Amino acid sequence: MVSFFFLGFSLFINLPVLDQGFLAGDQAVYYAMAQSLAFDGDIEYNKKDLVRYKEDFSAGPNGIFLRRVKEGGQEKLFYAKNIAYSLFAAPFVRVFGPNGPLVFHSGLLFLLLVMGFSFFSLDNSPGISLLSVLTFLFASVAWIYFLWIGPDFFNLFLVSTVCFLWLSKIRSQEQKSSGAEAANSRFRRFLLSGASD
Repeated sequence: MVSFFFLGFSLFINLPVLDQGFLAGDQAVYYAMAQSLAFDGDIEYNKKDLVRYKEDFSAGPNGIFLRRVKEGGQEKLFYAKNIAYSLFAAPFVRVFGPNGPLVFHSGLLFLLLVMGFSFFSLDNSPGISLLSVLTFLFASVAWIYFLWIGPDFFNLFLVSTVCFLWLSKIRSQEQKSSGAEAANSRFRRFLLSGASD
């Protein structure tokens, strides 16, 4: 239910109006990079990128980090930020426009909730498991990064995924060695196998 709320919010919010038509610094870089990857398949900064950006946000972009590269006697500009977040967000930007990063974050939030619930349910009832994962996500600053166009929420997802795969395997093996009956679902078998490494 929480995921559907955030997905609905992401789909129907008018992000350019909410940000007053202006993205600064890292948000502008990551959004412009995702647009460039989605529509041009590269991270070169050129006039097309600026025109496309201006169609969504009326002001800016300000504070974009660029790198000059000489190629074949020509000097070109490239975005000078890590590409991973923009690469994964690019398909969502192509389909959903300026709301694309938030729709991408909604998918990440859903997966975080599933992983958290699955991990906490190894030792707790479903109600306690759900309360634990919701507390972890919403009693911290994590939910604020949901609204930020940048890699922070994506990084939270990546670190959580690694911790989930590692700690779930350890916890499941502890339960198995203590004689506790483990759920024999396909997902649990995957977690205990070498494939989850």
